[in-house]
Amino acid sequence: MDIDDPTEGIFSIGELGGYDLSRIRYDTNEKGKEVVFTTQLKNGLEVTKRYIFHNSLYHMELELYIRNTSEQLLQAGYSIIAGSNIDIPTRIDRRYAQIVSDISGGARRDNGKKGKGDFVDGIVNYTGLQNKYFSVIAKTSTPTKGVLLKQLDSNNLLSQIEIDKFVINPHSGASHNFLLYAGPTKKEIMESYGLGSAVSYGFFGGISKVLLAGLKLFHRVFRNWGVAVILLSVCTNLILFPLSRKSYESMKKVQELQPHMEKLRNDHKDNPHKLNKEMMELYKKYNVNPMGGCLPLLLQMPIFIALYQALMRSLDLRGAKFLWIKDLSMPDAIHLPFSMPILGNSINILPILMAGAMVFQQQASMRKSSGSAQAKQQQQMMIMMPVIFLFIMYNFPSGLVLYWLTNTVLTMFEQRAIMHA
Repeated sequence: MDIDDPTEGIFSIGELGGYDLSRIRYDTNEKGKEVVFTTQLKNGLEVTKRYIFHNSLYHMELELYIRNTSEQLLQAGYSIIAGSNIDIPTRIDRRYAQIVSDISGGARRDNGKKGKGDFVDGIVNYTGLQNKYFSVIAKTSTPTKGVLLKQLDSNNLLSQIEIDKFVINPHSGASHNFLLYAGPTKKEIMESYGLGSAVSYGFFGGISKVLLAGLKLFHRVFRNWGVAVILLSVCTNLILFPLSRKSYESMKKVQELQPHMEKLRNDHKDNPHKLNKEMMELYKKYNVNPMGGCLPLLLQMPIFIALYQALMRSLDLRGAKFLWIKDLSMPDAIHLPFSMPILGNSINILPILMAGAMVFQQQASMRKSSGSAQAKQQQQMMIMMPVIFLFIMYNFPSGLVLYWLTNTVLTMFEQRAIMHA
């Protein structure tokens, strides 16, 4: 595909009155902050495209004026490209590339379809493209038929507004206005253009907004995003501490019951049904919740997912440095003078520190026990969980891993204090 193809350029207008407006000649005139293109079609339509530039980093306007210079009534309709050929440099960024639209009052996010694309009927408020951090979106109040959402290839998307057919009386005209936003995907900026709904942080978006507000508050005070992430982790840990404390106390009670539980296992090793019944009665007698120890992790997971969604799309941490970390929105890769299998010539330090901290945390939550099958199973889990988290989070943004590392260290000290009280 030729990315310079005029039929796929932003604000490129397709067929109008039997003429492809993307491939005909225009007369050009510059007037201050305006650039005007004018052409006369043989069917009597005169087309004027006026691009209006403002003292703004992020937007421009297009005023399209179509005048009927003939003596007869003419009917016209056309399509206009809202977004095309947004830069998607890496495979990771490709996951965040999408077409975003507001059609008949509802926000829509997808990648369209290959071939002829996917046409969606409705009143188009805006449509355009987003990558990981930036948006190119066209907004209009012109009556529309719908929007075409198309996947040009693996790296390129296209959204195209279809304008409803309209009638132009002789020696009369129709004016259609479009606004193009090209800038960061930030709620506070895009809301001023009526594009606030184009910003989404996923299922836990409400929590994401609160976390981002907290991050920005800490950053305003300490002027460092790494410190802000650490303080955010400390803050969320303190907020959840009353619930976490109950969980650790429940875990401690379970450990104190280990001798009784071991005896029950020996007494009913040939009768699993009886063993489970006796275990439940034991938990009930001592008012113990066997799943209570999982509560801290369950409480942190929605916060972790929300922070992941926020940091993966937030421009704030992009390029932010902290200690050896060059960019908190990327893995904290340190280049090595040699190459290793799988890892290559760089290594991410924070995920390794996090996995090590998780091992110490789990050791703090377990007492030395006999060599029973359950004890061996617990020891295997103590090894497997950090390895799994290391594998999952190895290429996560370093800001996110820094948050989880801080939380793990805090949790470890809290557990030691409560479990040994």
